[in-house]
Amino acid sequence: FVAPASSCAISDSLSLERATSTTSRPADANCHANSSPSPELAPVMSAVATTPGYAGCAGTVVPMRIATWNVNSLRARVDRVVEFLDRANVDVLLMQEIKCKPEQAPLTAFAAAGYEVATHGHNQWNGVAIASRVGLVDVRQGFQGQPAFGKPGQDEVVEARAIGATCGDVDVWSVYVPNGRGVADPHYGYKREFLQRLAGTASGWVGRPTIIGGDFNVVPLPTDIWN
Repeated sequence: FVAPASSCAISDSLSLERATSTTSRPADANCHANSSPSPELAPVMSAVATTPGYAGCAGTVVPMRIATWNVNSLRARVDRVVEFLDRANVDVLLMQEIKCKPEQAPLTAFAAAGYEVATHGHNQWNGVAIASRVGLVDVRQGFQGQPAFGKPGQDEVVEARAIGATCGDVDVWSVYVPNGRGVADPHYGYKREFLQRLAGTASGWVGRPTIIGGDFNVVPLPTDIWN
């Protein structure tokens, strides 16, 4: 996430909250598989807005629950995704590897559940999306400076790996970072460049509450690897 250091802190329960507030909802479960088809493994973050627009009449901070999930084909798992939204009481869901074009996305099920959806996908690979029941405006496909990639002998293209939007008064980004595969693989350099450019662009977002969530293809702990 990106937020002004003077107004936000990150807690052990993956909740973004006011430094002066202790109100947040804990994560529902730990996630051992970024692309697991099991909804109970999907990670949940509870975010509390830091802008005045979220304060109630008595100064109460209204929390926003934000989850991120590599769904590994939205069309194949739409029923599980919508069930998870209801069960976990999610306000905003950041999805990766939706593996479909916008016109192929199963939006009807989300609309019936009260969610707007923005998608960014080119084909059966990659793809990202945002589902929100607290507003969805200023949708951005890709971030400024996002690098292109092409295998040897192929044209380079900017892949569908990032989508941003404003939900409520919070900017959210769903990001699917390239898998580096191996140090000697061209994808490794692509991954490093992707992260470097994302970090550079995100440094300009610190003026307002921003959450960057998704599948970063980084495994700092053994529990980050499903098998």
